[in-house]
Amino acid sequence: MDSLSKDVLDYFINNNICKVVRTPDQNETDFTKALMEVGKVCASQDLELDAVYVIADTCGRLDQILGNINTLCKATKILKKVKVFQVASKSITWLLLDGTHTIHIPLALRQSHEWCALIPLKSPTYASSSGLKWNLDQSKLEFGGLVSTSNTYDEVSSKVTICTDNTLVWSMGIEALLTTGY
Repeated sequence: MDSLSKDVLDYFINNNICKVVRTPDQNETDFTKALMEVGKVCASQDLELDAVYVIADTCGRLDQILGNINTLCKATKILKKVKVFQVASKSITWLLLDGTHTIHIPLALRQSHEWCALIPLKSPTYASSSGLKWNLDQSKLEFGGLVSTSNTYDEVSSKVTICTDNTLVWSMGIEALLTTGY
């Protein structure tokens, strides 16, 4: 468990706050191993989840960011149809698989012109959108070409609709929700 300090681990163990499962595997991140454990518990207890919200920040480290995106990709195999959302200090990120997606945007995020991004994982990815300031129209997204970062929401829509032929990372700023008491 290299992603938490010994003091924090000791606190959880000493106060019986949660079950600590040691999963020594240098080839997987703690985030991935945690999702694997969730999958095992769901299978053993015949539980069905709609979503998992993971509180994970990256301290601005690109390697951590990419590792977390890799885990979001692995989650589609580990937890099958369960949506996994990564919540960081000022953002929330998840995958949009091929198909059409509707994301309801809180008024506070629209009014504060909070950022959002659509980032392709597999090249090329074709996507269309509505509800964004800079919409896509069967646009070809790929690294070395177009990626939709630093976008925001249009002035009138309460939702964003995205149609994609391949997996996209959707990430959006949520800082306005944290400061408005939403």
